[in-house]
Amino acid sequence: MSTVSCANAPLCENVALPYWVANIHRGRCVECDMSYGRTFAFANANAGEACPVCLLDDNDLQYVTYRCGHRVCASCFSTVRRTLPGHLPPNPVDFGCILFEDEYEIIMDEWLMVFPMQYQLFNAVANEYHLRLIAFNNSKRTLMSRCPICRVDGGPCSI
Repeated sequence: MSTVSCANAPLCENVALPYWVANIHRGRCVECDMSYGRTFAFANANAGEACPVCLLDDNDLQYVTYRCGHRVCASCFSTVRRTLPGHLPPNPVDFGCILFEDEYEIIMDEWLMVFPMQYQLFNAVANEYHLRLIAFNNSKRTLMSRCPICRVDGGPCSI
């Protein structure tokens, strides 16, 4: 199977994307397509240039340029997160479910039948976590649209 790099690879580091997935999502991986919805224009670091956010001055850094002209490195710009800062997603084992590796759906169905109260408590906590994660990502998306240096609205340049 033929693979390509995601068009936003400096953000997601996905360099082994199946060609057919990239073809569906305009050259992006599914996560970048859902999180950003566009392909960003990346630029290489200039000699001696440091990211104004993290202060790294590595010549291999890729930069995202905002409409105001300020640049930040891709790792500082990237806000794709799988968990809330300081929080982990709820673990079914903490709610009395047996430890499992495979057959998630079968175990969860059995857990519902045998221990319905623990199952419902886990689902309530998991739903609250996911709602907080959505709110967190929405606020990050709003922050991403502003330059971290001068706070000008407009977002980074796209291709």
